[in-house]
Amino acid sequence: MDTLGQLEALAILRDSDRTDIEHETAIHALAGYTDDETIAVLVQTLHDDEFGVRWAAANALAYCGKAALLPVLRDLVAHGTGVNLREVAQVALSKNTDPGVREISKPVLAAMKGPAADLATSQAAYELLKELEN
Repeated sequence: MDTLGQLEALAILRDSDRTDIEHETAIHALAGYTDDETIAVLVQTLHDDEFGVRWAAANALAYCGKAALLPVLRDLVAHGTGVNLREVAQVALSKNTDPGVREISKPVLAAMKGPAADLATSQAAYELLKELEN
């Protein structure tokens, strides 16, 4: 595929008949777009069945900087018990291009690695989200 535009990439990503390679290519084209629609689609893609697609979405979200923080936290609060989500959310937060996001995410990142990570991650994400939304 040639370089994809944002709207074309979003359409490909939403099309379940496309291959995983096409989805990954579309995700790479979306890296750095910080509008709500793109962020929402990338966060939703963190739940894809294919590891490579989830990984690409996590890296794309990392390039979205601060715009990805609250949506990723909200997703962890809602769905944080699965190891697959924790694994890719860790990438989106720890490799985030915004140093402030990496710093403020430290408690959540620590919870992802500690005992009872499934419950601890959701709790840490909830506490940080509550703090940031007030």
